Amino acid sequence: MDDVSDGPLVMNDRQLEAVKARGEVFVSAGAGTGKTSVLVSRFVRAVCDMELSVDSVLVITYTRKAAGELRTRIRAALVQEGKHELARSLDSAWISTIHGFCSRLLRAHPFEVGIDPRFRELDDEGGAVIRGEAFAKALDRFCADEDADHLRLLATYTADGLRRRLIGVFETLRSAGRDLVLEPAPPPQLASSLAELRLRAGELAADPEATELQRAVATAALDLPNDPEALCHLGPLLARGARAQEFEAARKAVERDALETVAARDRLLLQELLTLFAEEYAAAKARESVVDFEDLQLLTRDLLRNAPEVRAVEQLRFRAIMVDEFQDTNELQTQIIDLLRQWPDGSEIADEKDVFYVGDEFQSIYGFRHADVEVFRRRREAAKLRLPLSENYRSRAEVLAAVNHLFAGAFGEGFQELAASREFPDPVFGHPVELLVTDKDAYKGTGTHWRRAEAANVAQRVRQLVDDGAAEPGDVVLLFAAGTDAEQYEEELRKLGLPTYRAMGRRYFGQQQVSDLLMYLRLIWNRYDDVALASVLMSPFVGVSNDAMLLVRRHAGRRPIFTGIERSLPEPLSEEDERLIRAFKQRFERLVSASARVSLERLCELIVAEHDYDLAVLARWDGGRRYANMRKLMRLARGYEELRGRDVEGFVRFLRDQQSLGASQLEAVSEEEGAGAVRLMTIHAAKGLEFKVVVVADAGRDTGTGGGSEEIVALPDGRIGMKIPHPSTGKPEPVAGWDAVKEARDAANQAERLRLYYVAMTRAQERLIVSGSLDERRDTPIGWVIEQLDCEAELEGATEPFELERDGAMFLVSVQRAALEDDPDTEPEAPELDEVATADQLSLFAALPDTPAPRGYVLPEIVPIPTPPLHSVRRLSYSSIASFERCSYRYYAERVGGLRERRAIAVGVAGLAATEIGDAVHRLLEVVDLSAPAAPPLDPVSDWYPDVSEAELERIDRFVRSYCESDLARRIATLPGVMVERPFAFEHDGVLFHGRLDVLQRDGGKALILDYKTNILGERDPAVIVDHEYSIQRVVYALACFKAGADDVEIVYHFLERPDAVVRTRFDRSAIPELEARLSVATNQINAGPYEPRPSDFNCAGCPALDLVCAGPKLLGGSATSAISA
Repeated sequence: MDDVSDGPLVMNDRQLEAVKARGEVFVSAGAGTGKTSVLVSRFVRAVCDMELSVDSVLVITYTRKAAGELRTRIRAALVQEGKHELARSLDSAWISTIHGFCSRLLRAHPFEVGIDPRFRELDDEGGAVIRGEAFAKALDRFCADEDADHLRLLATYTADGLRRRLIGVFETLRSAGRDLVLEPAPPPQLASSLAELRLRAGELAADPEATELQRAVATAALDLPNDPEALCHLGPLLARGARAQEFEAARKAVERDALETVAARDRLLLQELLTLFAEEYAAAKARESVVDFEDLQLLTRDLLRNAPEVRAVEQLRFRAIMVDEFQDTNELQTQIIDLLRQWPDGSEIADEKDVFYVGDEFQSIYGFRHADVEVFRRRREAAKLRLPLSENYRSRAEVLAAVNHLFAGAFGEGFQELAASREFPDPVFGHPVELLVTDKDAYKGTGTHWRRAEAANVAQRVRQLVDDGAAEPGDVVLLFAAGTDAEQYEEELRKLGLPTYRAMGRRYFGQQQVSDLLMYLRLIWNRYDDVALASVLMSPFVGVSNDAMLLVRRHAGRRPIFTGIERSLPEPLSEEDERLIRAFKQRFERLVSASARVSLERLCELIVAEHDYDLAVLARWDGGRRYANMRKLMRLARGYEELRGRDVEGFVRFLRDQQSLGASQLEAVSEEEGAGAVRLMTIHAAKGLEFKVVVVADAGRDTGTGGGSEEIVALPDGRIGMKIPHPSTGKPEPVAGWDAVKEARDAANQAERLRLYYVAMTRAQERLIVSGSLDERRDTPIGWVIEQLDCEAELEGATEPFELERDGAMFLVSVQRAALEDDPDTEPEAPELDEVATADQLSLFAALPDTPAPRGYVLPEIVPIPTPPLHSVRRLSYSSIASFERCSYRYYAERVGGLRERRAIAVGVAGLAATEIGDAVHRLLEVVDLSAPAAPPLDPVSDWYPDVSEAELERIDRFVRSYCESDLARRIATLPGVMVERPFAFEHDGVLFHGRLDVLQRDGGKALILDYKTNILGERDPAVIVDHEYSIQRVVYALACFKAGADDVEIVYHFLERPDAVVRTRFDRSAIPELEARLSVATNQINAGPYEPRPSDFNCAGCPALDLVCAGPKLLGGSATSAISA
């Protein structure tokens, strides 16, 4: 969901228009533009203002999580409106995914579509089991008659190859709602091509001017057989020369048409096998009373299409329809919506049904789940009312400027640039948009892989942001197009002491803990499985030494390894190894016995518990994730058992098939790990979320061309492209239709990959960092960004970060190169053996230890946590510095301890405090027109401070008039570009200084600052007061202007008690070093303390620590001084 939690309290005009629009409405909602708020408001308006019942509004969204969040927000909005009864009835509302809607409808009408009323929905793992078994049965039927063509197809493509090809086509066609038909290509003209070749061969053979070789190959061509497979390779008949050109063209045409003829024959055979698979799969699901996700949609479409009475009831039920994330739908899902969007035939309802579509084509990133963005585009073009939402309430203007610059040209005219509409309370210092470019070529021969270098570079930047106080670890996310190498980035972050939470990883079956448990299951199934036994003995389940493993192998001789420990143990095993093996045998036999009576899930739990494997896993720094991976395998076992019963052999075989087919099982995640940690996740998983700092990582590897190994490709429009193994060489060769289909598929993949990175970058709220490794290629995402920025010249040889400005968007580009690049002839130093060896790798040639190595897992030594500094300031305003100088004890109580100031009222005096009078004066002066200064009415003061007295009003009025009637006011009135209440922020020594200027005027390199003061002067000299009380404020003001580019700064203090009490100070850029040094001293004093009370009537007035932890003025009577200590 595109949630904008900090969005506008009042909707903008476009949002209101979308909420109120009737009939068919199509909203193109850009990232972060508050589309969820629009959906919530439309639903509330429908049930509150239009008085529709809650269950007469159908809302379809993309995920169950999004549906749950939408339901929660609608309920909260109804409660806010006082509609508690409607809020309670929301549980029955039709707010769900398309699959949830279909399931609910089918459970109400199971007999109309011929399914078991108690049907279960098949999950991905269960579907894989049933599809695998169904395909095996279909292949058995296909080959049962031992037809030569069938057996040839199996021998050519192999069983796994056929399964991989056809199941992919099967899923694509079903998701598009199409018949399972491999559309035939135009019929090849082999007979005519062969006749043409024979004609040209006869002419060439009879040509007296042809060479002897040309006449020989032409004569051989006259005797070619009519077998298409034999005609696919006519290389031996190659003829060169001008006189053989027509013969050569005819020869190539025969080869092409022969291959097309073989492909047409294979296509028919594949169609036959596809039909058999569909039959077996449907029969298996019927036996199990299960349906998959595509069944839910197909059966719902058929129900609404073929049962008019059901369709009429549902059309009348739903008075309004809303479809969220419409860019992620497909043709089949749209057909279902279309069957509901009309009123029944013959209905007397005159009003058009409200149908509301909302989505963003530039966030369509689920093509691999069969989403079809073309459906979105066609429906948008046909819509009667189209509305855009482009005001973004998520990201800073600087981030949006960068995103707009990068993608506007690539997305074309349909792209609407996002406009920043969110106000951030604090400025960001530094550059909000950065590019971290790692030079691949610079790492050649260094011993460091460029991806590892990039990961280290990213980790260092994140560490710097955290250390500078710009972000907490939990504010940062690393986004990946694919999580293949996310582990390397996590390792580098961990090295720098950053907590991490990796919510992805594609090598699930390759994880050690998963592999170990699988091997143990294999061993229980067959104890004489040598690979499984060796793996278990060497794993943390047992942990025997290499010497013991060698002795067991020798003891078994040529028999299976288990016989080496079955009846007796080899000599001479060490005492420790003998103990481990005997303990293993006892536990193993208990587990084998238990396997016959406990569930598969329970068996996995017993294996882990018997060997304390869970404790070994949890002792690791990432133990939570490793343990979650084991629990996921146990859930897979439970799911398999629900379908096939307690079958260890079958479960092991199923998992082995999944591994061989490259099934995409992601690593499990442990939910509690995410709090306060740097998150690593896929871009797809991040959709609908937002983060303070987004790092788009590993952008230098992913080319976005899609898988290149497919040999049969189906498109949602029904087109099929094929490669077939060449009968002579076995090499896959494209046939008719392949090039067009592949080009369309690759273009769609490239476009989706571009949208994927757009989604990634629009997740950023305050900072966006794009990181990738670069070489001469530019077909990677980071290469594409570099091309969009047109900064090749700046990149060449860059050694320091540099700024880029493009159409108002600012980028900071840093290029990372290996340290050895300055001396390419230097050979990298060979690492020491101890550096090469890791905890999991045996050092074969190291000296043997004098004593046995300790067994088991040794917990890391507890390192004392260093005493943190009492206070490490990261942000300062002038008022903070002034507070410290007046009383550091009060500063600590308020600014560090968080105690709130108490309003101070002088004894015996009613009315306003001095600070409140000053606030009223400043607020009035803010509304004064400085080009024609005149004192404003005092009426607002009574609204601000109801207790204000007449005397205080008169005093406030005198202060305001003091400025308006002064010579200074007349001077300011003549200056151009005068601005009031201007915020500023700049960084110095790692501290962000911020505040506001009462008045700022800029004229080229000159800057003037005016600051109003309401101090009581008495007999004091204003210049002395400024030097004594406001010297640091003057430093901060001057540096703020210099940081903004000013060359000359004039700072004017006007003490409003007298119109002529004006103090002026000028600075030029030569004063910057001295100003910075004074500011550094002030900052260091605040960090160092000590935090001691400085009691006085003024300092203690309103102090929250007074009489709580500090005696205040009473301390003046004693010699002890209280201080805060660490």
